[in-house]
Amino acid sequence: MNPRPSLVFVCDTAPDSRAPHHHMAAAWLSRGAQVLCVCPAPAGQAEARSFGTPLGPVPARFIPLPGRGAWGKLAWQLGLALRLAVLRLRAPRGTLFMVQGHVACPAAWAALAGLPPGRVIYQTQNYLEPGRHRLWAFFERRLARRAGTVLCNEVNRGRFMASHYGLDRPPLTLPTALPKAWLPAPKPGAARRARGLRRLGLPSDPGLRLVLHQGSYAPERCGDQILEALSLLPKRYHLAYTGCRPGPRLDAATRAVASRPALGGRVHFLPELPFADLLAATPLFDLGLLLYPNDGVGNFYQAPGRLTEYVGSGLAVVASRFPGLELLLLKHGLGETCDPESPRDIARAIGALGRPGRAAAGHRRLRLRRVFEEALCYDAGAAVLEGALAGAGAKGRPWN
Repeated sequence: MNPRPSLVFVCDTAPDSRAPHHHMAAAWLSRGAQVLCVCPAPAGQAEARSFGTPLGPVPARFIPLPGRGAWGKLAWQLGLALRLAVLRLRAPRGTLFMVQGHVACPAAWAALAGLPPGRVIYQTQNYLEPGRHRLWAFFERRLARRAGTVLCNEVNRGRFMASHYGLDRPPLTLPTALPKAWLPAPKPGAARRARGLRRLGLPSDPGLRLVLHQGSYAPERCGDQILEALSLLPKRYHLAYTGCRPGPRLDAATRAVASRPALGGRVHFLPELPFADLLAATPLFDLGLLLYPNDGVGNFYQAPGRLTEYVGSGLAVVASRFPGLELLLLKHGLGETCDPESPRDIARAIGALGRPGRAAAGHRRLRLRRVFEEALCYDAGAAVLEGALAGAGAKGRPWN
């Protein structure tokens, strides 16, 4: 990108061991632009001046989270607004401000008032369902209407967002995904796979079909339908949930499994894994689940980062039969779609993907990885982001 702009990237999450999608634009742009990320502080790193990524370090200024309650959240908004106001005064002339996520909108809306629209970019990974989050939507609407450029992660969500918020044009589409450099090519040889599964406490019998659900059991993620579907499948099918913390949700999952005798020993609840460990474990499985109920615009036009994490790891996917996901799966041959409310249809889709033998499944893994590298990785869509930044054409000097 030329000229090299200065960019203040404002994010609503800390760059810790969780999924990095909210910080991806900062990591990608920092390779060729002068980026400063302003976001919550990772635990114990409030004084740090950068954070590391597989794409390189990202300069940062962290704002500690004072607490989890309402007062703590308000204090963080005030701290963010103050930091942005100071940066706005001290920043090189023409500096751009890119705001990621609705949680950062209140502070950014106040601190960036009066800034020319061409210097404000707003990006969202999560569409706010109309009527469900009225306070966040109040600020997001106003910041999005002020911004010269808006980015959304799915084209139908973007079109709906433009109508809902009264934007003068639909947002640009930048899918949630991982870059090729972030996700190493899977190497799940039989011996390596067996060792990895044993480390996770999972059965390593090569005759089993292991189904991965990234994320914990949840009724709002079709949890009951998935368990019922598994009970309809042969006993060689096992299911693993990740991110299962002790508490009411895990207790409910345990009760749901216990109520179905056919599931005995076939459902596994893995603890919350650091994101890098989750990526390393994903190729050990045979297929992944991406099932969402048809309960609103956000789920109906789903654009999950987990899709590319599965596909980039060589896993075929069972996904809800909704337009966006179905089009992607059909276009690239990524797996099977089903009615997410029907256990029998879910079981049919899982069975169809689990039927091929190991040799055919190995060829499928290689093909899916190629699809990821050619069409679904972050690199494939990043020209939209780079074009938005280059179009603003801001010049600047390095941050120090």
